[in-house]
Amino acid sequence: MELEVNNVIFPSPRGSSLLNGWNRFLGRNCNTAALIKLDNKILKCPYLVPWESLVDELETGNLVRMSSSEQKVDQCLQLHGSKILRSVDTLNDGEAARFRKLSDVMMPIVSNSDLLFNRLMRANVFEDAAEKNSVHIMTIRRLYYRYFFFGCDKRAFIPDYTKRGGPQCRSDKFRGKPNKDNQRVLFKDVKSLLFKVADQDYLRGGKSFDRTYQDMLLLHFDSLTAVPSEDQLRYAIRLLKRQNRTRITANDRLTRASATVKTTGSSRDNVPGPGFIFEIDSTNLQIYAVSRFGRRRVVGQPVLYLVVDVWSGCIVGFTVSLQPPSYDMMLSTLVCCARDKNDVCREIGINLKPGEWPCNHLPLILRSDRGSEYTSDKAEPIASFGIELAMAPSMRPDRKGVVEGKLGELKNIDQFELLPGRHKKNPKRRDPDGKKKAALTIDEIKKIIGLYILEINRRPPEEAPYELDFNTISRMTRSDMFKWGIENCSGYTQERDFTWIVRNLMKRDFAKVTAKGISFRGMLYLSTRMAELGYFNKAKPGRSYDISIYIDENRAWEIYTFSKDDELMAAMIKSPEAKMNHPTFAEMWAYRKDKEALDKATKRETARDTYEGRKKIAEITKNAKKQLKEEAQEEKAHPSKQNIRANRYDEINLIEAPENIKRRSIPDENLKPQEGNEIDSAAEISLKIFKNRATDIV
Repeated sequence: MELEVNNVIFPSPRGSSLLNGWNRFLGRNCNTAALIKLDNKILKCPYLVPWESLVDELETGNLVRMSSSEQKVDQCLQLHGSKILRSVDTLNDGEAARFRKLSDVMMPIVSNSDLLFNRLMRANVFEDAAEKNSVHIMTIRRLYYRYFFFGCDKRAFIPDYTKRGGPQCRSDKFRGKPNKDNQRVLFKDVKSLLFKVADQDYLRGGKSFDRTYQDMLLLHFDSLTAVPSEDQLRYAIRLLKRQNRTRITANDRLTRASATVKTTGSSRDNVPGPGFIFEIDSTNLQIYAVSRFGRRRVVGQPVLYLVVDVWSGCIVGFTVSLQPPSYDMMLSTLVCCARDKNDVCREIGINLKPGEWPCNHLPLILRSDRGSEYTSDKAEPIASFGIELAMAPSMRPDRKGVVEGKLGELKNIDQFELLPGRHKKNPKRRDPDGKKKAALTIDEIKKIIGLYILEINRRPPEEAPYELDFNTISRMTRSDMFKWGIENCSGYTQERDFTWIVRNLMKRDFAKVTAKGISFRGMLYLSTRMAELGYFNKAKPGRSYDISIYIDENRAWEIYTFSKDDELMAAMIKSPEAKMNHPTFAEMWAYRKDKEALDKATKRETARDTYEGRKKIAEITKNAKKQLKEEAQEEKAHPSKQNIRANRYDEINLIEAPENIKRRSIPDENLKPQEGNEIDSAAEISLKIFKNRATDIV
């Protein structure tokens, strides 16, 4: 494939290339090609790459050349937000004279192609030209870069006087007119407040400087009053440190490597909109969780799965579970991405504001590492979902730097290292491992992670679209940028309904339908709709039949199935505590194991008492049989066959007032039978007994 000078090439988003971002081809010298970056905000010098490698990348499709045969420089640069060059006809006399002078100086330099491949020669030519023409060497270097940046266009030598005399910029505060829009207060007027905030929040509270400053403005100032500057707060911190006041932080605060890494591009290069590429990764939270059935019982360290949209930097899905990383956990994270976040947050106890987390989409490309959950045969159905799985090279976390950065941002957030149960990633000997201080349950950790994710999504994005009208918006968070991209850069996301999510993203399994309900993994589920359709009536007592179900490993309180008419039916767990606590299947399995162990321990502990109780029962039974045998020898007729009703009434009254009732074997005048009758009726006997009781009471 032949390359022409000024051709623009960029890496394909579906492959891995030695180049990053947009580059312009400047020329070839033997086995070396010269390129210049087009998407840098600051102009950089041309750099060299091997010609054979460049050709191989173009032939394999890892590099793409602009399809247009004519390289329209203005259109290409406008795509990346660069300003369009001015026309020569619009120059005034002073600008035209300056343009002619610079053109005469620069044209002999830019026409020498050997300077592209020899940096030392280029530096010497720049120095000689600057001394000969009385032009600063930095001006010559800048114009040299601009000439090739704009596609070898002489208009790059036009002087840019438009920035002179303007107000001060944020990055250049010592030039231009002073900015009088934001009036600041004097340090002496807010000295006591600054010292208090710096001491309580920054030095002793463990907050970052930015969070300390923002909290101070929120709690102590309103939008109408003048506020102190960040430099004033830094000055107050310096004064406190001079008094030997040190900042208190946890020993296990994560730190980033100080080694410098050569940056060749960014993950956002050639990503046209939200949903084009999502990045997914998992990490150990380094927090020990305790059981919800007792905070003295440590259950392990949760694993966090995170999915981030590359274009906006917004976190679009997460999963926290005690299970190790697996394909099922990855599917649960994709389910979270596709579901409405109001339902997701409601399950963990968070109430969202309208439009606070507008992410319920699936991507076109899912970028991951080479974990077993992505490389196994189980991951093959992902392609049928319309999602292309792009795996980064081994030992290259920078290839999915967006999600890695969000994980680091989460773990280095204010006061995260102060959570109970937190520990170092690799604790040394005698370092605390977090088990003694563990106090958070898995539900509380889920809620904390959810709140931290909302805080991260409320932060400003690293870059904002050039098409934004900054005069009409009051804020732009990562969530706002994702929402703006869905409305203005659509076509790269997949929005699915819940039925599709259940059928494709949830794990398929089999359960047994009984007369009592659906039995699955030792738990019973009930469904009103299935009962109406007669599913439970088909199962006779003692018999059952299998049915296909769909489950989410993180939502054990609800399972799903489809009827013959393809109707989605949900079944809820019968246990009311499980409905309220929202456990995972792993937690329910651990709960059943603990319950079985507790039942066995209970039986062992009560075995002696049970044995003694049954021994007493046997003794009582033996004595009763012995007494019955003795009485049977005295009487010929069995007493149980005569006067059962009268005996029962005697027994009842004997229990109520034993002192007023005599045994039937003792003669009593009131109980003598009347003439003509062998014995009174039970009603008459009862009436006489009550009369005697009334007489005794009187």
